[in-house]
Amino acid sequence: MKRMHAVPLMGVLAIALLHASASGGAEPTALDLQQRGFFHGREYFAVRSDRLQWLIQADRADLGPALTGYLLDATHIPQNAKRQAYNFDDSNGVRASALEVVSQKSKFAFTAFGEQTRVRWSNPDGIPAVEATWWADGVRVTERFSGLDGNNTIRRTISLTGANLHGDEQYALRLRLPAGNAAATNRAIFVTHRGCPQALVVGDGEPLKIDAANGIVEIGPVTLSPDKTVTIETWLLAQIPANTQTAEEFQKQIASVADDAAPLVEATRARWTRASRIETEDALVRDVFDITRSVLPGIAADTGNVRVGPFQYAAEWGRDNSQFSLGLTASGHFELARAVLEHCIRDMITAGGTTMIGGGFDNPDREQFDQTGELMLALRWYTEMSGDNTLAETYRAKLIALVERPLKPAFRDATGLVHNRREFWEQTMNDAYELAYNTYVVVGLREAAALAGPLGARDRKESWLKEAEAIRTAMLRTLVQDGALIKRRNVAGEVAECLVQATGAPDVPARSAAHNRIHPDATMALPIALGLVEPGSSLAIRTLNEVEKLRNQRWWGGGYGRYDASAEINMPGPWGIAGALVLRGQHAGGMLDRS
Repeated sequence: MKRMHAVPLMGVLAIALLHASASGGAEPTALDLQQRGFFHGREYFAVRSDRLQWLIQADRADLGPALTGYLLDATHIPQNAKRQAYNFDDSNGVRASALEVVSQKSKFAFTAFGEQTRVRWSNPDGIPAVEATWWADGVRVTERFSGLDGNNTIRRTISLTGANLHGDEQYALRLRLPAGNAAATNRAIFVTHRGCPQALVVGDGEPLKIDAANGIVEIGPVTLSPDKTVTIETWLLAQIPANTQTAEEFQKQIASVADDAAPLVEATRARWTRASRIETEDALVRDVFDITRSVLPGIAADTGNVRVGPFQYAAEWGRDNSQFSLGLTASGHFELARAVLEHCIRDMITAGGTTMIGGGFDNPDREQFDQTGELMLALRWYTEMSGDNTLAETYRAKLIALVERPLKPAFRDATGLVHNRREFWEQTMNDAYELAYNTYVVVGLREAAALAGPLGARDRKESWLKEAEAIRTAMLRTLVQDGALIKRRNVAGEVAECLVQATGAPDVPARSAAHNRIHPDATMALPIALGLVEPGSSLAIRTLNEVEKLRNQRWWGGGYGRYDASAEINMPGPWGIAGALVLRGQHAGGMLDRS
């Protein structure tokens, strides 16, 4: 659940250029801006086949091709910079991944133009695909990307429609590999770039020209008529893990697609028919669920590894992986949900019950005790929905240690509450009782009690429930002020109102403002969302009214900040995760007009 920087809605390009000029540095080029992890209007979409992850970047600004892709190893967590993508070229970035549609009259090569390119998820043949639509002269171009089961293969279906033509016209399609000096075989070219063998394969049906020296495949010329559509199948393959097989084995991998890709397509379609779907007249809920069920398998690898922050975080967190497995379970991807959960339990929890933070384990005073409840909630969901008890049975000793760790005297005092110096959004504070941590400790104990049978701990069930209720009661006694829940109270007794250690760039509020309040906080909605507070009670209503102050603090258009914007260590703006927490609390509390 690592957070991305909120992007202010303003002329980002102009500001970037101004800052570079004012600081005396060279102005960034369009290629520099393409390579930034965050940019105004930029979106990312992920599809995956085995370990091959194709991360699609869709730009709305005119920085070059609006539609490009990064070839990554889904299991290689440290590969978190664009320059580390296997198809990255120092001179051109990943521009070689863009499709060109070439007019045979003018010889002009059209690529997707940001202002007129639309990208979305679609499901044209039972397999979710990232669908991009753009214009090349009078031709409507549609590209669909989907990951095929097996073979590290991404299918790229290209459709050309003469939507605004008034007679027959001829165009060619041009695809490239990231470097020259490729080799060719039948209807494929292949090259090893950055230590990774990769290939392009083109289906039968259209003329083909191969320029191996420059790594180019040209399809056509294709004759297009008004309102008629021509569709061409292509495939991108890579050897992942990189360079671990012989050249002959890679040739077999290419041949399996070039000879007949139908078995791969059918196997993929069969898997997606087993995934969950939701039927509702609420289009928003239906679309959000559909997008989620489509994108999650593109992010989590079959090994259970999750690259939660592409181009930002070279590590994993227990809370992130738990949330991914929860989503995978809800969307019916049980095998992948199990893999993520097992990786989380096996590799990201110590024998003593400490959970991983940023790829490592922090000192006890800075542990994230919400991770206990988040993992146990995800495990209970998976166990009940899949009918598979084996994770709880296999890892029972470690899971019991996880659940009982926060109950140790080192973390819990006479109030009955858990305390330490870390807060939910990962800032270091004074020693205090954090509402979110105590909420999730209660959840963890309750979920453990629900799994007492598979955990072989029926004798502990009642004590776990008793401890959970004791902490919940202590929360309602200690973490309430003026009839509403509060985010944090110092062990000395006072409400934790302000940020303790300001970090970030000089222009962020935490550094530029003299007063940095951390109250209210989006996590104040969690006890309501998770059933620790009666939804219709005055406590819930007053709390949600306090949380509502986080909406539109220093911006327009809605959305909630994590906490009061005066303490933001990044640029102030709405955060998706904060909005999700608030929405859940509002929905549980019956405030449907807000949620």
